[in-house]
Amino acid sequence: PELWNVDPWVACANTPDFHHMKTVHSMTLADEDPSAHVKWTPYSMIYDLRGNLHGLDFECQVGILGTTIFYQTGMLNGRWTGRLAAFTMPRPGTTRFFHSAIVRKCEGDEAANAALLELLIQIEREFIRDDHALMQTAHYRPGLLTCSDRLLSQFFTYVRNFPRAHPSAEFIR
Repeated sequence: PELWNVDPWVACANTPDFHHMKTVHSMTLADEDPSAHVKWTPYSMIYDLRGNLHGLDFECQVGILGTTIFYQTGMLNGRWTGRLAAFTMPRPGTTRFFHSAIVRKCEGDEAANAALLELLIQIEREFIRDDHALMQTAHYRPGLLTCSDRLLSQFFTYVRNFPRAHPSAEFIR
């Protein structure tokens, strides 16, 4: 597992950052503004995303659950796939994450499923490699966003308003 020097919500902030997807991960997005259709709840943000990644067409639903779970479900080159990443905080200011790649056994033979899983793992490793240096030094500050960062700004408001608990507070002197 990779260890990054940021809190989990910072790693999750890549999901609503379309400029990041295009620039860092070389995605081509089919919709001019996918942020127009984001579904917000007090505990999640979910949106549909269509495009192409290195010649692979995708049409999926992407989301952040809480401030520590990324999920994606949908079609990749005509096959259903799922991805889940859980971000943990082993100590303050650090994130360790664990990824799962999912395919449906009923949609292909054993060799095709193994190849698709390997492709999903390869894509995830590429994303981790691309993001590694950024996640060692990422620090968001108010006032530094552009007009294209509208969804990212909404995500920061979501994180700021997310319910928090401190069950050990009464035991700390």
